[in-house]
This record gives sequence, C-alpha cells and structure tokens, in this order.
Amino acid sequence: MYRIKLLKTHTHEGQVHFAGHVLEVDEMTASWLIKHNVGKVADEIASSPSEEQASSSVEAPAKTKPNRKIKE
Repeated sequence: MYRIKLLKTHTHEGQVHFAGHVLEVDEMTASWLIKHNVGKVADEIASSPSEEQASSSVEAPAKTKPNRKIKE
C-alpha cells in the first residue's frame, strides 16, 4: 500500500477527503492520483501492521541530563 497526501479535495470510495488528508491506496490508485496532481507521495510504502508493532515495542532510550560540573 502507498500513502498519498492529497493536494486537492477528492472523493475516494464514496467519501470526501480534503486537501492534506493521507490515504492508503494501491499502486494503480496512487499512480492515478499523482499523475492528475491530486496527491503526492506521503511515504514510499506504508509499513505493514507487524512492522509497526515491532517498532513500537522497542523502547526509546531514557533521556539523561548532560554531565556538568556544579559550580561551588
């Protein structure tokens, strides 16, 4: 699936979507939207649900304060 950010208001599958909305569509639909200047690529390829779960289960390292000497 491809993520396309709409540049114009567009009706897709019977629903109106306004400019700025991101749709997940197949390759043919993505090509049509781009060719007709209705949308642009938001991301190259949308990640699969299993990839999203794997990346969300990894915790970010805890933020630490920089080591600075305390003025006496």
